[in-house]
Amino acid sequence: MAMLPEGWGRGVDPDTQLPYYHHAGTGATQWEPPGAPPGSAKVMSAMAARKIDEEYGTGEAAAG
Repeated sequence: MAMLPEGWGRGVDPDTQLPYYHHAGTGATQWEPPGAPPGSAKVMSAMAARKIDEEYGTGEAAAG
């Protein structure tokens, strides 16, 4: 795993099992790794929606 910039940590969302990133100093949280290309969060959101749909059968991911 790549090193994160100072102040950043990585966690795992308990519902989706997807990684997220948090900055201890600012309290900011985000799906994309710090310094990731724009649009990364959109990809992660789509992955999370699919995972939730597969587990709970909401049908929302298939429609989006």
